[in-house]
Amino acid sequence: MVAALQLKHVQTLVAMLQQEYYIDADMIRGAIQNRSSFNLLHHDTGVKVDVFVQKTGLFSQQEMRRAREDVLEVGSRPFFFASAEDMILAKLDWWKQGGGASHRQWNDILEIIKEKHAGLDITYLRQSAPMLGVADVLEKAFNDAGLQTP
Repeated sequence: MVAALQLKHVQTLVAMLQQEYYIDADMIRGAIQNRSSFNLLHHDTGVKVDVFVQKTGLFSQQEMRRAREDVLEVGSRPFFFASAEDMILAKLDWWKQGGGASHRQWNDILEIIKEKHAGLDITYLRQSAPMLGVADVLEKAFNDAGLQTP
């Protein structure tokens, strides 16, 4: 999930979600200040939601335009979620910025590619990856996920 958050939104966000999710205000503040991410953990199901704070720049603007509205569970408040392609690109960027050390992050990338491969817009991925400097690792991710692309 991508969120256009500012520090002034933290208390409202926590108040809205704390009944159903484990949510840490300090973690959110840190993510906003560093333009990184934080997690929500659903109390009943244990489902973890990665929330990426919107960065500045052309890719982030493009990412928000492509986001789709959906709900986490029936009857709950709708949120905007990044497309699978933009999640892959954002996670590749985060993975690369971290020195490529996070096996969990890399596995998340591969799982998205494997799960969504039939509907992925490969052209969009290849056109957008150079903006983030991740074109090389995108191809590696395709290979590691077993995705044969032209």
